[in-house]
Amino acid sequence: MSRKVWIEYANELGWTKADARRALKDFSRAEIAEATEQDVLIAMAKFAGPELKERQYLQAAQKTLVTKRTKLIEQLEVDYSQQLEELANEAEQERSRLVPLIEGLYRIAQKFGFRDPWVEALVLQYDKHRDDNYQAS
Repeated sequence: MSRKVWIEYANELGWTKADARRALKDFSRAEIAEATEQDVLIAMAKFAGPELKERQYLQAAQKTLVTKRTKLIEQLEVDYSQQLEELANEAEQERSRLVPLIEGLYRIAQKFGFRDPWVEALVLQYDKHRDDNYQAS
């Protein structure tokens, strides 16, 4: 029989095709054509011992590594989101301190005739932003 037939036979016994190919790799074309069921089962049994165990061990190690990296990525995403939120809160607090200071200084400067459309727009936008946040609360 051909290697393909023996691989299908192993597959029917619950083996993956890849493992069956690995188990039968030492057979030449001539040997596989003349192999008996017993020869194939012995080759599979030899492969099922330490080689298969080693391969499964390596697969488990790789899966563990993937799991660790996935958890690391998830944790980094959480940390990044928290940092962004903290920075946004800090920026909001700084804005909350700075704009009222600018507004107070601008009112004093207005008494001396100073006018600046940019500062007026800033104060107007800040008041609107503060009102929106107050209404949302």
